[in-house]
Amino acid sequence: LGFALDYNAFHRTGKLGERLAKLSCTKVLVDHHQQPDAFDFSFSDVKTSSTCELVYEMLVALDWDQNISHTAASCIYAGMMTDTGSFRYRGTSANTFKVAAAMVEKGVDPGEINEAINNTSSLDRLKLTGFAINNRLEIIEGKGVAFIYLTQEDLDAHNYKSGDTDGLVNM
Repeated sequence: LGFALDYNAFHRTGKLGERLAKLSCTKVLVDHHQQPDAFDFSFSDVKTSSTCELVYEMLVALDWDQNISHTAASCIYAGMMTDTGSFRYRGTSANTFKVAAAMVEKGVDPGEINEAINNTSSLDRLKLTGFAINNRLEIIEGKGVAFIYLTQEDLDAHNYKSGDTDGLVNM
């Protein structure tokens, strides 16, 4: 039994995708993205803010929510927070806040999670962000459009690690 969480298509896992697609086990998708690949079982709702919100709803439906540990609650909260852009994206609903509140009731500290995710960066990541804004920001005058691009050489020069460019698109 294999679970795919928070990706709607095997190719989104990079080099691993081809191997995952060929697995002979039963494949279960839990996701909130549009146009998912075919899985044996699919728990998918594009109107839900995040996969973590879906996971919580599944635990409630199975009457397992009382077994959510502090660590699991922290992960659920962090996943919801990141997928909703700190609860500011359009998919954030009243239910999203109810689930977040349930995680806080399990001892989650929202400030601690926010600090760890949004205010903790390696020096290389900070330098890459500065480089991207200073050297790779292109503005299309009079159109209200700007974009940032990075080359593989740029990433290599800044010791890129997976996640170092997360959030750049929001800038």
